[in-house]
Parts: sequence; structure tokens; C-alpha cells
Amino acid sequence: MEFCMVTQWMSIDGALVQASQAQLPAGLVTASQGQAWFETLRVMDRRVARGPRHARRTQRTAQMVGVTVPDAWLAWAQELAGTLQPGLQALRVTFLTAPQRAHATVVCEARAVEPLLAPVTLLPVMRLDHDDELHAYHKLHARLAWTRARAQAQALGAFDALLVDRQLCAREGTIGNLVALVEGRLRAPLRGVLPGVGRACVLEMAERLGLPVEEGDLRLADLKRAEAVLLINAVRLCMPVDGVLHGGHYPESQGWAQRLNALLTQEEP
Repeated sequence: MEFCMVTQWMSIDGALVQASQAQLPAGLVTASQGQAWFETLRVMDRRVARGPRHARRTQRTAQMVGVTVPDAWLAWAQELAGTLQPGLQALRVTFLTAPQRAHATVVCEARAVEPLLAPVTLLPVMRLDHDDELHAYHKLHARLAWTRARAQAQALGAFDALLVDRQLCAREGTIGNLVALVEGRLRAPLRGVLPGVGRACVLEMAERLGLPVEEGDLRLADLKRAEAVLLINAVRLCMPVDGVLHGGHYPESQGWAQRLNALLTQEEP
């Protein structure tokens, strides 16, 4: 996600420090070694949104990695959020580990969110990696396939990549999950996708609105018949997709994004 720094403060294990003077504990592994993961939190008017959902996902990843996470990490994030200006911001919370160390170090940074001025376009990119299923279900830092795919898409003028598997099924974007309205049903890929906080909220809201939800394979051929396509993450919520390069165009995306976002923001945090 495209961010820029908005504050001189950051939090390390609950201590607010000047970002320019911050020092991490010795011995922590680098993000490229794969034993670091992150959560990106939506902050609206200094309040963290949907914190308990992020906490549950963090706990699942911590169990997979084999470390414990301080119970207070969400309170630390909220403390940093309280120092921000009103409006929409984001917090990147990174959990770092070290060999022979049972606890994760928690680093929290605040970022501004650049305005999204228009619906976005996606570029289908084939995901060929054989060893990235773990990274699909957990937000580990070592998500190189996602980084490469987004760079490829942006080089060709798209906002993000649409990751596609060998069966020509759409999975997700690199910065969010994907849903599509096809013949009156909200279709959501299920296999090999991140269990996104925003995705879960949108599917729950759709069911409350009486919109049938179907989780399963979403083929590129299905996308060509879609009335609307949305890219979803926890910070921006629903981003309308107006087209997929070499694929369909979706005139109803903007209206559905606005409707769902209005309902979701009413329920924050």
C-alpha cells in the first residue's frame, strides 16, 4: 500500500520514541528471512478500527511462527494513533523475532494514506511460485511474489496486480482481497487468499443486506461477466475496480463501493 510518514513518533514494545532515534533490540532477524509479519490497521480520527479482528489474526500467525505476542500490542497501537491528526491514517504494526527468543518485538509506525481519486485498474499476473501458500494465509514480510507482481502491474499502468493461479482462477490483489458481483451473487475467492479483515467485514455486510455470498473459485471467465468488482483491504475498505487489463469493465463498482463503505464506516471501530 502506498504510504508516506506523517509523524516523528513510533512505538517499540509500547515505548513512544523519536523515529530518527529508534533502535531495535540486537539479534532480531531481518524481514527477508521470513520470521517477521505485519498488520496494517485503519485509523479514523485517532481511533483504531476493528482491532480485535487484527488481534485474532496476529495470534494465529504467532502460533504458526512459534512465538508469543504481548497482549498489550493493540493498546500500544492505539496510544500511537492518539498522537495523529484527525482523518484517515494507517498504522503498520510489525512483529519481529530472533533465534532462541520466545517473544516478538512489536514495532508500530504511523502512515498517511494517499487519496484514491478514481476507480482502479488491475493487471492479471500469473502466480507460479510453488512455496508461497504459507505467505498467502499469513502476512509475512517475505512476500516476494506479491511485490514483484505489483511492480509489474504498475509498470504497465495498472494500480495493482490481480494474482491468477494455474487454473486461471483469480485469487487476490497484492494489497487486498477481491470480490465480484456476478449474476446477483457476491463471489469471493477462497483458496490461497489472505483471510483479510476487510474481506470478512464486507462478506458479513453483504449477507446482512440480503446479497447472496459465494466463496470458491472465481475464474477469469467469471470476471468478464461481472457487474462490479471490488478490491478490499482493512485501511481503504472497498476500492472500486473499473476494469481488468485484457478483461472486463465494471460500471457498477463505484456505486457498490460507496454503499458498502458508508455502512462499514458507520460501524467503526
